[in-house]
Amino acid sequence: MVHAACDIHPAQEIVFPNAGEEWFECQPPACKDRSRLELGEADQLRHVGSGQVYWKSSQLHGAGVFALQCLEKNSVVEICPVLKLDPQSKKAVADYAMNIEPHGSLAPAEDILALGCGALYNHQSKTDPRTLKAP
Repeated sequence: MVHAACDIHPAQEIVFPNAGEEWFECQPPACKDRSRLELGEADQLRHVGSGQVYWKSSQLHGAGVFALQCLEKNSVVEICPVLKLDPQSKKAVADYAMNIEPHGSLAPAEDILALGCGALYNHQSKTDPRTLKAP
């Protein structure tokens, strides 16, 4: 599940911190404009699932996920189902695969592919280990 750590404004890219790093401070002021971003014809093809986000070119890492409307702090942005990957599948989708480490359990880490826009969210810096902590 992806939730908003800050208010996110329409057309703003949604970016995660790297594993082990603190969340960055919220920069934009609170959302006041509740209008919905109108997408052009090309961007409508990139709109998937939740109705709150879409993907497009990003200056950060090539592609990214952007808000269609104001998303308030702590709101659910997207629920991303995942596929558990075997070693061969992980190689095939290496640029989008993630490793989930269990939190407080003896279960082994799992390699997964997040669906929806889940594999397209960018991280704050180019040193992206693609490892997330499961809640």
